[in-house]
Order: sequence, then structure tokens, then C-alpha cells
Amino acid sequence: ETKRSYTDNGYQNHKVVCAGCDLVLRDEPHSYDSETGKCVCGRMAAAMVTIRGTSAVHGELHQAFSAVEDCTAEDQVVVKLLRDYSVGETYQSIKNSELTFDLNGKRLSANTINTCLLNIIGGTVTVTDSGEGGQITNAKHGIFVQEGGTVIITGGSISGTVADIWIKDGQVILGLGENGIGATFPGGISVKGATLNE
Repeated sequence: ETKRSYTDNGYQNHKVVCAGCDLVLRDEPHSYDSETGKCVCGRMAAAMVTIRGTSAVHGELHQAFSAVEDCTAEDQVVVKLLRDYSVGETYQSIKNSELTFDLNGKRLSANTINTCLLNIIGGTVTVTDSGEGGQITNAKHGIFVQEGGTVIITGGSISGTVADIWIKDGQVILGLGENGIGATFPGGISVKGATLNE
């Protein structure tokens, strides 16, 4: 049997290479381990999603958030970031979902100058950090809350050059994590048509 090695192509697939002759045999999709989140090529999945105690990994963060759209509190949803993740000049949306977003000591970043990195559209999202140094950081706003959404922030660092959080229609509740440490907001919170509870 031909010995194989695997080379990450950087997004949705990797190259399967003959280990003895370096011949590229084929490209194939990443196959992430359901427990570790790691592919045979070494690439780490973006996030692990747990719903009612059952976990699955997703290669890209938008796939993880799409999988939990319209979930309720009874679903006990946790989306855990597995690696530092950049969305470039785009953004991520969480729509009408009740979930916990665990930064897990990782950095979620973007360079969007015209919008927010994380859009909370309705629902209730609790941002936590089970690791150390978890961040949400963007060139404009870190988190945008709209359409009656609620964000409960108990950990991590949320930052944007304009405002860390922009609340258009909803509320933000600030609390302490299990370690007794809360979140930090280096750039401040901009509130418009909303309430801020601490």
C-alpha cells in the first residue's frame, strides 16, 4: 500500500501526496476528528458545536453558526472556537438563536471597516472564554446587536476601533465568568435605542 502524506491547501481541502515520490495523488475534503477537531493534514476545524450533548465539528465558523440557527435554550447549544479565526473583510451572523459562544482562549478577528465582526440578530448569545486571552477584534465594531437581540458577556476581550459593541435594538448584560473575571472593552460601548444592564 502506498504511504501517504497530507498537505493543507488552506481552505476546504488538502492534497494527498505519495510519501515516497512526492506525487500528488488527489485533492480531497478535510476530514476532522469529531473529538479533537483536527484533520489528518494538521488543519484544525474552526469550531465545535454541541447541541443537547451531541458534538460536531465544522471547518468554517459560518457553517457552525448556520447549524444552530433558530435553536432554543432547550437545545443547550455551545459553539466553541477551536483555533484563531479571521473572517477577513466579511462578518459573521448569529440569527434568532439561544446559545453560548465560547472563545476558548482563541482570537476571532476581522478587518471590516464598514460593519461589525459579529452580528447578533435576535435571540440570546452568551459570550464566554473557557481559556485565557480569548478575543473578538475588528477594524470598526466588535459586536453589533439588533432586532431585539441580547448579548450576555462574561469573558473575553471585545474590541473595535470605533466601538467594541454597537447596540441598535437590544441589550447587553455584563457579568462575571466562572473564574470571577469579566470581559474587557478597550474601546468602549456605543448604545443607540437599547438598554445596557450591568
